[in-house]
Amino acid sequence: MAFFILMLKEFEDEDRVVYLYGTNENSMGQIEYDKKNRVINQFCPINS
Repeated sequence: MAFFILMLKEFEDEDRVVYLYGTNENSMGQIEYDKKNRVINQFCPINS
């Protein structure tokens, strides 16, 4: 079984990367990858 997840880079600097993610461009959530601590944080869940 496979899933399609669209990921669009919204912002990047030395400390973090912010992505929009979801199944299509109409329902997107937002996550952040903290490069220093190597942690992924969810800012906003996917909008339904």
